[in-house]
Amino acid sequence: MRILNTVLGLVCGTGALWGGDLKVKVRKENLPGGKVAYHYQVENNSGQEIDGIDIGHVRDAASGYTWELDTAPQGTLFGIDDRIPASWGFCPTGWRAVFDRDEEGTRCAVLFLISDLSSVIKQGQTFSGFKVVLSAEDNSYLSAHYMAHIFRTADYLVGVVESDSGSGTTSLRKVVVKKGKSKLAGKGAVIKNP
Repeated sequence: MRILNTVLGLVCGTGALWGGDLKVKVRKENLPGGKVAYHYQVENNSGQEIDGIDIGHVRDAASGYTWELDTAPQGTLFGIDDRIPASWGFCPTGWRAVFDRDEEGTRCAVLFLISDLSSVIKQGQTFSGFKVVLSAEDNSYLSAHYMAHIFRTADYLVGVVESDSGSGTTSLRKVVVKKGKSKLAGKGAVIKNP
């Protein structure tokens, strides 16, 4: 339903303005057997409540959706439910993980969505426990964009995940829309549905 709401909101048109201070940090963990875990933490100082985080999936008014992740966890079922196997996707209580992919089936994104309305990430909160496990390394999980869905709206914040190791930090980007066209510049953005 969240994907449908997002699509409906985007089809109706979006504008973009400077967003708040939201950070999505990522840490890579090497596991036995060559598996790799990507841990995500959301720090919300945006002034908004967040009810979804898409990793590797962003909408730009000029080019539409961008899909950035190269691989999904082994056994991911794409289609109506898009659920990932329980042993490959982990979330805090009240959240669930699903995968979506582009029309060609070559690129994908992970969507962390609330499954309980009381689980929104409120202003000033930090949530950790979002994790994806892959059978092999995929560096696209370390440098992907994120879309943070603002609770009870079709609006969202946009940025680039940051390394939480202190090295390789990627700066956030700002989406500026003028007369229906967007340009990427600077530090983070909020996309609003007019």
